[in-house]
Amino acid sequence: MIKLRLIIEEDRELLFGWRNLPEIIENSLSQKGVSWEEHDHWFSKCLSEMFFSCLPFIIVYKRKLIGHIRFEKRNDALCEVHIYLLGKYRDRKLGSEALEQGIEEVKKVWPGIVRIKACVQEDSYEGANFFMEHNFLAENAEYEKCWVFFRLLNR
Repeated sequence: MIKLRLIIEEDRELLFGWRNLPEIIENSLSQKGVSWEEHDHWFSKCLSEMFFSCLPFIIVYKRKLIGHIRFEKRNDALCEVHIYLLGKYRDRKLGSEALEQGIEEVKKVWPGIVRIKACVQEDSYEGANFFMEHNFLAENAEYEKCWVFFRLLNR
């Protein structure tokens, strides 16, 4: 069973290293690494806006830090999810647990959120299937260079 814990200052360098791993870059929408300055700005913003517009978590499995999931509030009714797991932990069971636990946290912290958005690379059938297995529905989005999925939250 996995656990989610909110990011803390001590995670700044850890997340920078993870974000620049080849496997993470390959699966990111930008398919580019990030500089320390970009990451530092992003991380500081996550910490300062935690609970207000960002819910960033470290995914923990058997006391090991295995990935990251965050929800970014886009407006009072919509947030966007971003998730990755490291190498050998990238199986659907752990990612599924993290996603569902994260959604439960969204419901508690942001009770007005009714839709969650996920973007997946156009050629990532694995990513698309992952979100569809979790009741995310594809939506036509010609303006995006990705597949866009939405999940309605049950209240």
